[in-house]
Amino acid sequence: MAVFKGKAPPHLRKMRKFCGLRRRSVGVALSEDAFLGDLTTASVLKQNPIISGKIICQGNGVLAGIEEAKWAIGAQNAVFLIKNGAALKPGIAVAVVRARAGVVLKRIRTSLNYLSRLSGLATNAERLSKKFGKNRLAALRKTSPGLGVSEKAALQVGGVMAHRVTLGDGVLIKKEHVTIIQRELGGSRVMAVFEATRRAVAYVKRGGLRARGVFVGVEIETLNEALWAARAKPDIILFDNLSPKKTRIVADRIRNLDRGIIVEASGAITEETAGLYLRAGADVVSGSFVLDAKPVSFKFSLDG
Repeated sequence: MAVFKGKAPPHLRKMRKFCGLRRRSVGVALSEDAFLGDLTTASVLKQNPIISGKIICQGNGVLAGIEEAKWAIGAQNAVFLIKNGAALKPGIAVAVVRARAGVVLKRIRTSLNYLSRLSGLATNAERLSKKFGKNRLAALRKTSPGLGVSEKAALQVGGVMAHRVTLGDGVLIKKEHVTIIQRELGGSRVMAVFEATRRAVAYVKRGGLRARGVFVGVEIETLNEALWAARAKPDIILFDNLSPKKTRIVADRIRNLDRGIIVEASGAITEETAGLYLRAGADVVSGSFVLDAKPVSFKFSLDG
């Protein structure tokens, strides 16, 4: 994540490596919607002709989710006319669809749903990026089940980062990890923070994981924890639930020890308070507010 200051890290610049996960989620969504078949189409249509139409945007925003939308309708059945990141306005034709009526009627709603949700996220992410700066905000793992990778790809379109696309993209030591190690060692919490960070840094180095963009981050709650974590040379120290005032104090102390460590603020931060933490010295602010997005509306318009 923030190891690569000023730009998104390699695993976010190469979202194609996660296409398998994203495609799988589309398959689940299609299976869920048609679990008992399409009774309306089966009962009403006597023939199954080839039909064509357009996907039309009904609102303003930023386009995202083309890949998911194409997989949902069938990649061979749709041609998208604009790219992810394009500006949306009411009435814009986003894609042309041509396929058998049964295919279109069964799949089009799922395709539109992906466009709606993911374009909404990209739209909100772009607004936040203009307000706070590109790659200054990060999404937490509080994504929609089954949609996490797709949602993070959409956020990236708008300029918001993610900690990890999956659990295998980086190390983020949480309070629970520290508590378990503290019980193992039988010592103080600050020593458990240090030991957890030391182990993670050694693991990443030993496995040559840095080459593929793996970072080591550690969550802290006090100044002492931050200072001990810094001794183990992590990439990121994440301040959990500190006030902006304490964030400034801890950030200054960390930078006196190692200016290469990225300082991140998290924990109940909202859009209204994010700027306070950035001005207090945080390099990055993470919060679930980046996922609070209004969907962009799309419709399918049949030709003729």
